[in-house]
Amino acid sequence: MTSILFVHIAKAGGTSLRRLLKFHKGISRFDCFHNGFLLRFENGRRVGTARVELNSLEKYDVAIIALRHPFSRLQSCYHYFLSGGLNGRGKGEFPGDL
Repeated sequence: MTSILFVHIAKAGGTSLRRLLKFHKGISRFDCFHNGFLLRFENGRRVGTARVELNSLEKYDVAIIALRHPFSRLQSCYHYFLSGGLNGRGKGEFPGDL
């Protein structure tokens, strides 16, 4: 079996790509590195989560990464946070910025 690592970069289409990997009939397991965590998936379900450093990961046969133009990514991130960010929380104001 081929070991697959998906490196998820925020605001670069990673959630859609991860969903594709989860439901692809030919892929029974893969790992996803996202925000310092290694998420393990088997048969479309997450089976593990662990905090890891990118340089400490095991060797994989295939690595997948999606990239986006930096300015387009910045715009997307800006609008995402102004709309409330994760789960629609917030009002576009960040106390740390005041």
